[in-house]
Amino acid sequence: MSDPVRNKVRAVVVTFNPDLSRLTQVVESLAPQVEGIVIVDNGSKNSDDVHAVAQKTAGVDFLGLPDNMGIGAALNVGSRHVLLSKPDWILTMDQD
Repeated sequence: MSDPVRNKVRAVVVTFNPDLSRLTQVVESLAPQVEGIVIVDNGSKNSDDVHAVAQKTAGVDFLGLPDNMGIGAALNVGSRHVLLSKPDWILTMDQD
């Protein structure tokens, strides 16, 4: 049986040159609590590594931005993406 609260929440996590081990901890801790996660990378130098972290966990999408647009713009990009799945709630976070 699915958790009715978990199924109503999608998370948007914005990254910029994150510590990959910390990001992995964030994703692994968050994933069981939400229906899905989108990582929006804000033009990191290690964007390919961030994408690899996203691919390791089911239900995690990756959106890479070409440049650092700022956290507000990145949250808007991620929110528009998760709104396609019609969640009741969107949890917004940064990488740590």
